[in-house]
Amino acid sequence: MEIDLEAYSVECTECEMSEDTDDYSSLHDFAQKHVDHTGHDIRWTQGSAVPDISVSESTDYHLRCKTCDDSWSFDSRSDAEAYQAEHAEYTDHEAADKIEEAVSWIADCDSCRASQEFATQTEAEKWRDEHRTEDHQTGVRTVDESTREQQTESTQADTTLVETGRSKSQRDRLKNIKALISKLEDECEDGAPVPVVVIEATTIGMTQSTAQTELVNLKQKGEVYEPQSGFLRTT
Repeated sequence: MEIDLEAYSVECTECEMSEDTDDYSSLHDFAQKHVDHTGHDIRWTQGSAVPDISVSESTDYHLRCKTCDDSWSFDSRSDAEAYQAEHAEYTDHEAADKIEEAVSWIADCDSCRASQEFATQTEAEKWRDEHRTEDHQTGVRTVDESTREQQTESTQADTTLVETGRSKSQRDRLKNIKALISKLEDECEDGAPVPVVVIEATTIGMTQSTAQTELVNLKQKGEVYEPQSGFLRTT
């Protein structure tokens, strides 16, 4: 499957820095230099670096009938008034209570289509800011199911230390990351692109931060190398 490197972008999980460019080499250099200068964690995404999340005010009009103990909501006061008059005309119930106006705030994410309703603007904006730090992986390619099941099973928590001083879970992570690189390295001429590897790693139970840490460990152990900046191959 062809990998479109122009589809990727990077954002910092600890500050407001983000970058989205068609030049993958420049994008990777930006990410690396940001980490070198700040020590922050970064997150690779497919598509826009910062998801577009709108926060808008919404007003609903509520109507309740005491007799039938039922209630209705409307988008406009005129709709509520029309139903109120009709309900009184076509039933023998007492006139419905007065129309109540309820203001709420809606936060909508264009990237993953998530939507939440809040009582206050402050709550909506807090959700927006927190949601922006989450992974948005719509359309991200994944490894085949058999490989994922095998890798997921081997990443189960095991804190038993071995002779090398590494826990079994860490050895499994290194093994699984290396397997991902081996699977992806021939899909691009220069090797497996870093963002593809770290995003794929999230499908087998790792966070992007953990995956990027293990890539550093693999390079230090000499088990993977960079034939070109931003690309990886196994040794």
